[in-house]
Amino acid sequence: MTPPEGTMYPCLYYNDALGAIDWLKRVFGFREIVVIAEPDGRVAHSEIALGAGVVMVGSSRKEVGYPSNTLSPRDLPGINQSCYVFVANVRDHYEHAKAAGAEIAQDYFEPEYGGAMYGALDLEGHPWSFGSYAPDLSGGAPA
Repeated sequence: MTPPEGTMYPCLYYNDALGAIDWLKRVFGFREIVVIAEPDGRVAHSEIALGAGVVMVGSSRKEVGYPSNTLSPRDLPGINQSCYVFVANVRDHYEHAKAAGAEIAQDYFEPEYGGAMYGALDLEGHPWSFGSYAPDLSGGAPA
């Protein structure tokens, strides 16, 4: 099946990609689709899913050549990206992640304009936000 044009699959890089995949499954509820490990144990390619959303996880690489300079947040002076994930039951997801040991960066809250969200850092410092907001793809203003 071909996905709709514009479907995005973020790629995140970790020093310990196999550990990150296990952690993301256990703490945030992702399921493993595929993991292709290299002989040295680094992850050449992987896909993990939460509902219909997919994230590709790979091992960070400091070598010259493609892919190159793919670093974990641990090796950067600041955060340069984050992932936002729609979840239907934000409170339950928050409670599970917190109990499983996620570093909560922003506690669960319900903004006055509606919905709910929280933020957490994964085991290498990638920031994740989970919430009940979803972009309106019909061309109108955000809901």
